Amino acid sequence: MRYGELLTRSFHITLRHRYLWFLAIFAGEAGGGGSGGGGNPGGGLQGSSSSGGGGGAGAPPSSAEIQSAIATWVADHLGLLILVGVLVVLLFVALLLFSCVAQPALVRASAEHDGERPYGLGPALRFGMTAFWRILGLKLLGLAVGIVLVAVFGLLFLWGYSSAAAGNQGAVAAAIGIGVVLALLLLPVAIVLSVVFIFAVRAITLDGLGAFAGISEAFRLIFRRFGRVALVWLIMLGVSLGIGIGLLILYLVLLIPLGLLVFAAYAAGHAGGLVVGIVLAGVVFVAVALVLAGAVGAFTSTYWTLAYRRLELEPLPA
Repeated sequence: MRYGELLTRSFHITLRHRYLWFLAIFAGEAGGGGSGGGGNPGGGLQGSSSSGGGGGAGAPPSSAEIQSAIATWVADHLGLLILVGVLVVLLFVALLLFSCVAQPALVRASAEHDGERPYGLGPALRFGMTAFWRILGLKLLGLAVGIVLVAVFGLLFLWGYSSAAAGNQGAVAAAIGIGVVLALLLLPVAIVLSVVFIFAVRAITLDGLGAFAGISEAFRLIFRRFGRVALVWLIMLGVSLGIGIGLLILYLVLLIPLGLLVFAAYAAGHAGGLVVGIVLAGVVFVAVALVLAGAVGAFTSTYWTLAYRRLELEPLPA
């Protein structure tokens, strides 16, 4: 396998067919985190602590006062919190369902362009619909594994917390030690499972397999080509680190004109201008970040698609 050709070919396909960027954003291939900020609880706490009796002026609130203020704020805004929670769940479900179309569409489109066959967004989405249920099954299996791991570490945390409350320092140390050891043991397992998931998506998409058959094919390919799969993963790890550093520098450079924009808006309109400037700067920053995330995600997905196809078709050495 020509590993350098994997990178150059993936870059060429990603740069030439920019609709892959759009698919990558919704396929979950673009690394991005959503930040959810809820209201302004700090203001509510300050108001409650200053109006609450007991403490002298300027005295820091006690833990009981803080807990009471939080409980009061939650009770006063319970309906809003429930509505926000429902909207967040619905948004998560909608993105999950669409990712089950966008991800196989992205993989299939990359493979078609690698074969120099004409393809576009419409055919890619139509193909993605045909693989929807199999990809959804694979994602649900991955979600189940994640829930189990979260439950295990959650139980360890509860054990340590309850032991600390009871003054049992030995049990706290045991919970921390078990958690650290378990995390270290699970790190290589998590890496292998991530590659299994990547290959399983491509086995489902390109070979027409089901969720369990795709997982089995992914394990088979890893075991047969372990050294080459490891090298492919290490190359992508190094490239990802380089891309991450480059994006960080680019974002820092982008913040300079955006900061000047906010300052100019504030100088022109004071408080109102400051709000407008922050909103405009935020929209520009998010737009740029989404475009870059889509481009990087499309490149990464294409790289793994090409690697899977070449590893799968490459004959075993005599």
